[in-house]
Amino acid sequence: MIDYSMLESDKLVNLLFAEEDRLPRAAVDEFIKRGNSIIEPLSQIVLEESNWDKDAPEFWTPIHAVFILGAIGTQEAVPSLITAIKWSENIMLIGFLRFFLPSSVR
Repeated sequence: MIDYSMLESDKLVNLLFAEEDRLPRAAVDEFIKRGNSIIEPLSQIVLEESNWDKDAPEFWTPIHAVFILGAIGTQEAVPSLITAIKWSENIMLIGFLRFFLPSSVR
């Protein structure tokens, strides 16, 4: 089993581009533990519009980034989550995003 806490942030982020819908929960937990320090690279993924039009396995990259940003749950993640609503065509993802946005921006 991989010890995700030993990975540098760029290696952890690279998992989002390769793991499709099988990103291990332990990796997600490590993203969440890193909190605000990992928001910037996750936001870059979400804010890059071309990431929303990729085929598998990269199709999953912005979806994972959004879910992780929502799970981190800080105000610093909000602008990227709002952008994700704009670019996402996935109704379930949009519902998830609205659930995790602070009530002040819903």
